Amino acid sequence: MTQAHTINRNRDMRKAMAEKMWAEGRPAEEIAAAMGWSSRTPPQTQIAIYRKRGYNFPHRQDPEITRAQKEARWPTK
Repeated sequence: MTQAHTINRNRDMRKAMAEKMWAEGRPAEEIAAAMGWSSRTPPQTQIAIYRKRGYNFPHRQDPEITRAQKEARWPTK
C-alpha cells in the first residue's frame, strides 16, 4: 500500500510541475525535455495528449490578442 501511495504522490508532483511550467509560459519543447516525454512525438502533440488526460494546459494566445480582448471586454473608465 505504501508503494502505491508513493507512486501517486510522485505522479501528482510531476503533473503539478508540468502545469506550473506551462503557466509560466515555458515552451512545449522545454516542458517535454524536463518531464522526459518521448522525443519521437512533437511537443505540441504531447501537450494535447496530456490535456486530454486531465492536465491543466489552457490554450495560449498572442499577448497582444489577449490584451485587446481584455480591453474590449472591460474598457478602461
